[in-house]
Formats: sequence, C-alpha cells, structure tokens
Amino acid sequence: MEIVDKRTMVAVPGVTAEVVSVDGPSGRDHDKSLTTMTVTFDQPLPDSVRPWDFVVENTTYTPTVQISGNTFRDIPTRGLLVTTRRPVVIEDNAFDGMSMAGIFISSDAYQWYESGPVTDVRIRRNTFTRPSSPVIFIEPTNQVVDPAQPVHRNIRIESNTFETGDVRLLDAKSVGGITFTSNTVTRLDRKTAFAARAKNPCPAPGATTTVRAVAMASPYTTPLFAYHGSTGAVIKGNNFDNGLNLRAELDSTDPAQVTSDEVVDGRDNVLSLLPSTTFTSSNPAVAEVDRSGTVTAKAPGTTVITPSTPSQPGSVAGTPVELHVGADPASPACTKPLELDTDAWSVVRDQPDHRAVRPGDTLELTPTGHGFLWADANSAHNLVLTGTGNGAGTATVRMTGRTQRGYMEAGLILYRGDDDYIAFQRKHNAGSPTLTLATEHNGWAEEPHRIPDPDQQDLWLRLQHVGDSVTASYSLDGTTFTALGDPIDASWLTGARFGVLAEAESTSDTDTPFLFDDFTVDGAPVRFAARQP
Repeated sequence: MEIVDKRTMVAVPGVTAEVVSVDGPSGRDHDKSLTTMTVTFDQPLPDSVRPWDFVVENTTYTPTVQISGNTFRDIPTRGLLVTTRRPVVIEDNAFDGMSMAGIFISSDAYQWYESGPVTDVRIRRNTFTRPSSPVIFIEPTNQVVDPAQPVHRNIRIESNTFETGDVRLLDAKSVGGITFTSNTVTRLDRKTAFAARAKNPCPAPGATTTVRAVAMASPYTTPLFAYHGSTGAVIKGNNFDNGLNLRAELDSTDPAQVTSDEVVDGRDNVLSLLPSTTFTSSNPAVAEVDRSGTVTAKAPGTTVITPSTPSQPGSVAGTPVELHVGADPASPACTKPLELDTDAWSVVRDQPDHRAVRPGDTLELTPTGHGFLWADANSAHNLVLTGTGNGAGTATVRMTGRTQRGYMEAGLILYRGDDDYIAFQRKHNAGSPTLTLATEHNGWAEEPHRIPDPDQQDLWLRLQHVGDSVTASYSLDGTTFTALGDPIDASWLTGARFGVLAEAESTSDTDTPFLFDDFTVDGAPVRFAARQP
C-alpha cells in the first residue's frame, strides 16, 4: 500500500507497507460497519500520517491497460476515464460526439476516492471528431499544486487526428512530462468556412468578371492548450488547420517548461482563416479562371468555380459558385441570394454565417455552439424575432430537423428578454430527446411540460398567447394539433415577440441545420425572405 497526502496527491516518501490483514464487511455478514474497516500493516506508520489527511492505494491491484480499435459515439459523459500507475496504451480508437472529455485522467482522493497517478500513458493514432472541451483532460484533485511535485508523469499524445470545433485540445494539471507531437488538427467546418462569390454569375460569352473568396465563419478563439502546475511540456511537429488559436495558457507553469516551435504563451496566435486563395474552373471550355479570380467567359454553359486555400494539414476547397455563361439575367440562377427581411424580422446576437434564407422562403439556422437561454446562461445567438403581432395571438411554424447530441435545442419562442421568455422546443437532453415547453421569468427557468420527441423530421409548433396564458401545441401533419399540457401563466410576459431559434452547448454541435418555414401569426404568413428588387 502507498500512503498519499490528500492535499498534494503525492505519496509519503519511504513508506510502502504491505497489508497483513483486513477486518471489514465481507458482504456476507451483518454485524460490521459498511463504511469502515481496519487494515493492519507489516510496519508502523509515521507519526506524520494523520487521520483524514491521508489515503492509501493498493499498488498491487493496479492494472496494465490497452484500449484499441473501438468506437465511442454520442456518450453523455467522458469517453474514457483512466488512472493507473502501470502502462496505459489508448490507440486506434474513434471518439465521436463526446459530451465531456474524450479521455479523462484524474486521480481522486478529494470526493470519489477512486485512484492514484499515471506514470506511463501513450495516446496515439486515435480520431477525435465533434469533441467537447477539453478533448483530453488531465485533472487530479490535489488542492496544493506544486510543479516540483507533479501528480502524473510521462503522458505522450502522438499521431492523433482531431476534427474539432472551437474547443481546447489539452488541459493538463500537475503533470511532469507531457508531449503533444505529430498530431493533425482540423476544423469541423473547414470545407464551409469560406466560399466563392461571383461579381456577375451570368456573364455573356466573351465578357470578363471576377470571383473572390469570402469567410463564412470566424477564426476559433479558444486557446488549444492549458497547463496548470506542469513541467516538461512539448508541442512539436503537429499540423494545425487555418483559423485555430495556437496559444498555451499557463497557470503556475514556468514558460521555460513548455517547448514548442508552434504555440506561444501570453497572447493569442490565431492562424489566418484565408492565408491566400486560388480558383479552378470545372469546365474551362465554358469559362476560364486564373489563380487570382479573373474569369473569362468562353461559351454558353455552366461551370463551377471552386476556391481553395493552403493549410498545414493540406489544401482545402471551399464552397464553390456556379457561373452560367450566356444565361438569361432574369433567370433564378442569375438573381441575388435571398436575404432576411429586416423590415419584418430582427436578430438577437446575430451570427450571419450560421443563418440563411433558402428558396421556398425557408429559414435555415445552424447552432453556433455558444450556449442557451436558461437561468444565467444568456448566450444564445441568432434569435430571429418578428414584430408582427407584438407577441399576442397565435404563432405557428413548421420545423424540419431533429436534435442530434449533447444539449442541442431548436424551436419556437415568445421572447421579451434573456430572462423572460416562453419557448417550445425540441431538446436533446444528453441523449434523451424531448419536446419541451420551457419558461423563464426574472431569471428563474423551469420546464412545466415535456414529452418524448416525436420520431419524425417535420414538426409543426404553435404558441397561443391569449390574455394572461400561453398554450403550446404540436402537429405531426400540419393540420391536427395536440396541446402539450394545460395553459401556463403568462401574465408577466407583456411586450414579447414571437421568433425561432436553434442552439447548442458546444461548438462541436454546429453541423446540424434546422429549417423553419410556413411561419404565420394569427394565420397570416410572415415571410423570412426580403422581396427581390
């Protein structure tokens, strides 16, 4: 047995005792306490080992661990929790959509009394897709952090692939010797983070026009690394995608203890999202394009102009644009993209790259991953609100799309402010999807009604605000509506506005769009799209 100081999680030096006997509950008797036992050692313990301040670990009973070739998907907790002092190898696994860390290394004698340190961990050739932050989390429960006495040692993270949102890759506390080498880190939205735009999508044969690349997303701001009371950190030989923040946040960690030719401490180091762009034409016989974006129309027909930009993991192609040489300028292909009708709608915390108006007057909202409206979490983006009806009457909308993971949610809302609203939403609830009526008044949030989420993509949602009450109802066919519970009090909800929203807790959940159409207030349609001039 090793004797460990609870405050530091460091073993008492020179004391490794063997157990002679144990007197405690066996599971087959009824006369012994279930919460205490007496352990007799082969030698006296030092006077410094005081009751309640120390714990013991059976070092004979710690395993060697190899976890390889598995798939972990959509798990509401961490993927793996591993703490053993013997060799650990985690290799060739796929971690997809973890709600917490993909790999968690603890060492807990503060709350759970689970385990001791790691001394030899190799994490290699794994794939982490749609992860939560941090992806790899090392957090022993020591209350006293001393870099000279780390809890964990010798952790190597090498040759892994991270396909990530705006999250931290590695958060390491009290580690002596931790390397992050030969890994590839790409953005989940790398293929949609930028797009080609044409000055004239329908040039005449013989004419010239230009295309350019525009950012459709923002650079990630979260520093990729954080070290707390750690030593011997190495970050080298990795391939980082565009638009990542190559910064290491240091807490009780000497900057000289972080060796890297890629990452800096003390300031953000955000790689450019579009360091440079080139263009290619799918049909040069219809139109040629040079690398700078000058297009020469050749003959009637359609070609696709694709932008690309270099990055450390390899060149990436963005969203292309179609050119229709010789097409009728009045045809749908030649008209301007649809825009939100700002006379009828307004947006709270607008994120234009996560919303679009599609043909057929359909509003597409993709969660931004910045959070919710719930209690003090007033961080939801892209609340699209209409002034029509001034929050009184009946609003109905068809929503297409189901929640996929984590705490994703989307639906219809009656909104006065971040702390005063009633929302009728699909909520994923970490794997237990529901159709929920949520309400918040003066910051006090609750869910008076909920049922299991209907198993279909299209769902019609309705909020009826009459007098001092609101009734929520839903339909599976757009015709027959079923009330979700009894009407709820809304005497406090004056001056609110109807609207729609789609949100998620994590930036790893920003790949699922929701569609809204057929929005009406008291039966009158309210268009999302601005009318074309």
